[in-house]
Amino acid sequence: MVLIMAIADIQSLMQQLQAKQRTSGMNTTSEIVDCKCDKCKDLEYIPTIIDGQEVMVECSCKAKKNHERALKYSGIYEKFRSKTFSNFEENPANKGVKKACIEYVKTKAYQDGASIMILGRVGSGKTHLGMAIANNLIHDGVFVKYLDYRQFITLIKQMITDKEGYQELIESVKRADILFMDDLFKGEPTEADKKILFEIINTRYLMDKPVIITSELLPSDMIKIDEGIVSRLMEMSQKYTLISTDKNKRLEHWRKKK
Repeated sequence: MVLIMAIADIQSLMQQLQAKQRTSGMNTTSEIVDCKCDKCKDLEYIPTIIDGQEVMVECSCKAKKNHERALKYSGIYEKFRSKTFSNFEENPANKGVKKACIEYVKTKAYQDGASIMILGRVGSGKTHLGMAIANNLIHDGVFVKYLDYRQFITLIKQMITDKEGYQELIESVKRADILFMDDLFKGEPTEADKKILFEIINTRYLMDKPVIITSELLPSDMIKIDEGIVSRLMEMSQKYTLISTDKNKRLEHWRKKK
């Protein structure tokens, strides 16, 4: 990627940053010596002359750093980072669902605001497929925020008296580039739970921001919990509402070992 920006402007910005670092007591000389990339000095762009014009060209290190930033931002557990489409256990019951998930990634449907819901019984591989989508996007430097629905609801309600912390967390979830909410409506949602969730989903609906949703419930069951939330999710994922009829893989593995 080529960034059309005068080198003088870049140098001016760097001088301002170094001046700020000196003011705060940071050793700018040490910072430069400790650069991870010798080519760009961690600027991620390299000054280049193209057709007589001064431009900044992406350094080869930028893609790797984008991936590292996206992975750190995601909040995905270490055990889930190895979930891919290639190590997903495919069978006739889930083949179509897997194919649609791969299509969602390959066509970059999320760039047009399309969401995806993966529904089905416990242990049918919903989270694995959701993680495979997320890991693919993160690999390309796309910022995906992962939330376990039940844990998030518990955490956000605990923060209700911390207005600043509460608002910061809720805004980060509402405005994340892509939100992955795992196990939606797990447990018995209270009115307070639904109010929090509606605020998040409605904001993302209005802003055309995609969500990746997994749930054990079918649309007809979810509608009974909250029509406002679910009708929005169904519209957002109208092309990618996927229902797996697969069995509980965890139980199947256990039975085979007996």
